[in-house]
Amino acid sequence: MKKKFYLNPASFVSSMGKVQSLQNSVMRCTRCNSCLQSCPSYLLKPEETSSPRGRVQLLRLILEGKIKPENHTELIQKTLEGCLLCGKCSLACAGDIPVAQQVLCLSKEMGLNTVSSSFKFFWRAKEVFPKFFDFFIRFIQFLRHWKMFAVFGISKKSSFYWVRFAHRTLPAPKRSLKATLKKMALPLSCQKPDFIYLPSLEACYIEPEIGQKTLQILGSQKIHVLFQTSCGLFEYLYGEHARCLTQAKNLLTRWEKISNKKVPLVTDSWEVFAFLKNYPTLFASLPNWQKRADTFSSHIHFISDYIKPKRSTLKVKTAMDYSSLLFLPLENISFTRRILKTQAGKNLLECDYSRFPTALGGAVFARPLQTEKVLLEQVNDIAQQQIEQIYCLSGWAAFMLSATLKQQKLTTQAQHIVFLQDQHD
Repeated sequence: MKKKFYLNPASFVSSMGKVQSLQNSVMRCTRCNSCLQSCPSYLLKPEETSSPRGRVQLLRLILEGKIKPENHTELIQKTLEGCLLCGKCSLACAGDIPVAQQVLCLSKEMGLNTVSSSFKFFWRAKEVFPKFFDFFIRFIQFLRHWKMFAVFGISKKSSFYWVRFAHRTLPAPKRSLKATLKKMALPLSCQKPDFIYLPSLEACYIEPEIGQKTLQILGSQKIHVLFQTSCGLFEYLYGEHARCLTQAKNLLTRWEKISNKKVPLVTDSWEVFAFLKNYPTLFASLPNWQKRADTFSSHIHFISDYIKPKRSTLKVKTAMDYSSLLFLPLENISFTRRILKTQAGKNLLECDYSRFPTALGGAVFARPLQTEKVLLEQVNDIAQQQIEQIYCLSGWAAFMLSATLKQQKLTTQAQHIVFLQDQHD
């Protein structure tokens, strides 16, 4: 007997900070076609089922009862799987329709937007079993250093495909940020801090220089660093709404306790920053928590807010990669671009160099084949524009671009935006 699916038309979705019901967001689509040329999956495969408009119309038919999901799982899976949750279609849409959010709602209900159980265990160990997580990272580093992945056969197993993708894409892990700061005898917490720093996973375990540079940019000795702290983004992506809310409440409460509701919380991860700014929509049905989340989101900052550029120190053709995940705070994008413009001057590429965004967050490991195709197209755009330096707002974006650029034997450099500070020297 096939499982019957129920999608609640009153479920909350959001775009650009605007909260609306799933039913209302679907009805706003006028099928105008504006979103098609902004969608990477449609550009790769120009079919209606690969387009944002096709996804919206599929959802509309389900909500109107004209399609029973249990009878069309193959069609729905084909339509949803191509979405990288980048949100570019919402930028192009006159009605700000949150297609990525709609895709998540349907994917969660049908259990399609999933990663392997091995990846889920690996991710959760970061918070639940931090010592095991540290050991596992060191073990992976050992295997990579001695080229023993093939011996163990880990990357050949379908449930461990993400290991192979990470092995090819990410730089070799280094000493963790926590261990590095301890070795430098830097305080990890303090009373009445000037800043609270929430480091990304990549800054903690893969490229601790991102975390070190972030602390250097903040330039204060009174910084409280939040290690082994989840914001709920992973759970939000993969359908565990109750766990997502729990983690969001924990982070919000912890910030209130440490900061007395006054101190900025800074992160080096663009996708985490955008998600934290969107916290009020998580609590749309909980007015008291939503009020607290409004205060919290007003104190969230991305590290670029504290970079002080010098004029015209970049002498090569430069671009900014502002790929996002679900949410795109446009005012912060504009501010960061002005910083880069000050430093690069006429060498900054003014127009959007890429038709293809860099896939971020868990979507990288849930859709690795789609991600690789998009990366290759993005690198083709970089080559055509003859870009020499790219500054990314995400460590993941910088890692994946760097790996693909090397594979294609291009000399273009991709770095996290915090390394813009190095141009001051």
